[in-house]
Amino acid sequence: MDAIFAPQGGVIASELTTDKRQGIYSGALGTVEAIDGAILHVRSDLGRMIAVDTRDFTNIDLGYAGTIYRGQGKTLDQTYLLHTRHWRDSSSYVAMTRARGETRVYVATDQARDLGDLAHQMGRQQNRGSSLRFSAQSEAVQVQAAAHQSAAGRVENLRKEKLQRSQIHEADRERE
Repeated sequence: MDAIFAPQGGVIASELTTDKRQGIYSGALGTVEAIDGAILHVRSDLGRMIAVDTRDFTNIDLGYAGTIYRGQGKTLDQTYLLHTRHWRDSSSYVAMTRARGETRVYVATDQARDLGDLAHQMGRQQNRGSSLRFSAQSEAVQVQAAAHQSAAGRVENLRKEKLQRSQIHEADRERE
């Protein structure tokens, strides 16, 4: 294994290995609480303290970033998202709804020309079922246009909800 720099407070992830005796599961995250020689004292994302001997357990890496699908089902304090033109409605929804606080989306201009192009990309639906294959071409176009409008509306509603939560969170902090 290549050496990794995992300072106290650093986030690490176990990679492709499970050690149930130690409470280490593939893909799990943890925060380094202390370092004692080759031993990392880690608080798992479930709150459990684990001592990891890096001489025996080598399948760890920095865990500051992950895929959209790895984040599915998790709630994070904040998220930073790098958009690519490959996003569809389902991945956009997962990505945009992970943070209880701030979400920032970074978009390169070679991926989306403007906000309209971004909304279009984020609202695209994959052909998930066979029913569209058997409908008339004009009906399929109408269904896809309605789906795009619906997805764009969902993205706008998510943006408004996020803004409202942010304003409530800020007002709560001001009261404290």
